[in-house]
Amino acid sequence: MLQPQISEINELRRRTEDAENRLRRNNLLFFGFSDDRAETWKQSEEHIIAFCSEKLEITIDPINIDRAHRIGAFQHNKDRPIVVRFSRFKERDAVLSACTKLKGTDFSVRQDVSRSVRMVQKRLLEFGKQQPLKYKLRHDKLIIGESVYVYDPACDGIVQLKSSKTGEASSSDC
Repeated sequence: MLQPQISEINELRRRTEDAENRLRRNNLLFFGFSDDRAETWKQSEEHIIAFCSEKLEITIDPINIDRAHRIGAFQHNKDRPIVVRFSRFKERDAVLSACTKLKGTDFSVRQDVSRSVRMVQKRLLEFGKQQPLKYKLRHDKLIIGESVYVYDPACDGIVQLKSSKTGEASSSDC
């Protein structure tokens, strides 16, 4: 009797989640920068521009950064990440692609996604690390060779898609 309302609520959650992730599409999170309670948005932006130039060997024009600021409340023993919203997706993508140069450093950069997508990515990465082949994480999908895997909340497990084109789930291991 409540099934139509439950279905509608689930659809609204899915749409809200999709809208939130689309809003974050041009954002990147930068980790490893020492924090200061009095740091301004301008200083955060300057940190990122200098970092991209020195560590990633990419020149970022300040006009291509809509905003750059710390996330969360200041804590003496923990450095907050800097969230950067780029004006253009291509600029964000160029920075993200150059992050392979950060291997072995104290810095890291990742895409800004919603909490539920982060949880799904965590589960997919755990699954991927157990596989003998190399894998790639693409938003909420894990690609291993020609196979595509997704997290299925109905069974709280990872399922393989029949085809990356159809997006249909095959028989699951749930």
